[in-house]
Amino acid sequence: MALSALANGGDVWVPHLGLRITDSSGNVIHQFESEKRGELGFSDEILSSIRRGMRLVTSDPSGTAYAVFKDFPKSVAGKTGTAEKKPDDDYALFMGYAPATATPSLR
Repeated sequence: MALSALANGGDVWVPHLGLRITDSSGNVIHQFESEKRGELGFSDEILSSIRRGMRLVTSDPSGTAYAVFKDFPKSVAGKTGTAEKKPDDDYALFMGYAPATATPSLR
């Protein structure tokens, strides 16, 4: 939810796994309504800085996910991470969104 709020410009929405439920003929049985839970409360300047940093993760040669996304056809913003659980191997994770634009389009 936090990543989607960063991607959309600060709005926190209740997640759903679907938009609607239909019957076999395509008639809508239930439509899920969007429910805004709140806002991150960051200024546009702070959001822009965070989003820029997340774009650099995938687009700058020093970014931790650059090698994976350097030839990707869309701009991607992301955050990498590593979780350690000894004595097991480390767990790598990535979360991101695309296209990653400097200005949110969903606000």
